[in-house]
Amino acid sequence: MDDGSTDDTLNYLLTLPELDNRILVLPTTGMGRGRALNHAISHAKGSYIANLDADDLSHPQRLEVQLALMQQHELPFLCSAPQYIRDDEAVYWQPVDVRSCEVVDCSHRLLRRNPVNHSSVIMERTLCQAVGGYDERLMSQLDYDLWYRICLAEYPITRSSSVLVAKRFHARQSFERHRRLRYIWNSYLVQRRVIAGLGGGWSDRAYMVLRLCIGLVPPSIRLSRR
Repeated sequence: MDDGSTDDTLNYLLTLPELDNRILVLPTTGMGRGRALNHAISHAKGSYIANLDADDLSHPQRLEVQLALMQQHELPFLCSAPQYIRDDEAVYWQPVDVRSCEVVDCSHRLLRRNPVNHSSVIMERTLCQAVGGYDERLMSQLDYDLWYRICLAEYPITRSSSVLVAKRFHARQSFERHRRLRYIWNSYLVQRRVIAGLGGGWSDRAYMVLRLCIGLVPPSIRLSRR
């Protein structure tokens, strides 16, 4: 999925189907993230959707391990624990043994924050479509909103203990560079809806306000704490 890139990304992507005919490149002219994600899903032919955001990294065994766990535990949705990296930091993956992986339901954590790394998600395509896919009206927190609606449909948000993705943090990320205050406010609105819909209490609302205040701290300070 190339949603209007302005560098040489698209030219590179167009060479990939020659190496593997299972790859389908979908270039657009900038339709927006939610619509682009739904556009990609509508063209998918497999039973599962596995996402990887542009600046994150995936373990070589990721899909192998996740599919094994989903089939073993009969899960429609699974994410994994991320490793956090800075800028161009190298990642040294450790082999993963499926037998040592634990799977837990982290649905309750949605009340306090988004516990799911978007790049680690694999889910049944029919589940994603049944709850309406990504909300194209949202400018941010589309993933958080989708996990919430999956919970409302009474499906668990499950997470494995295995580290299968590397999440990159840096001050040049789009949500840090563009309209940061709007991003923070949109995050607050989604979390407020989650708390109301999932029956959160006063402590969850207090924590929500605290996170809103922390989000106002300059990114150079916040990112240095990770």
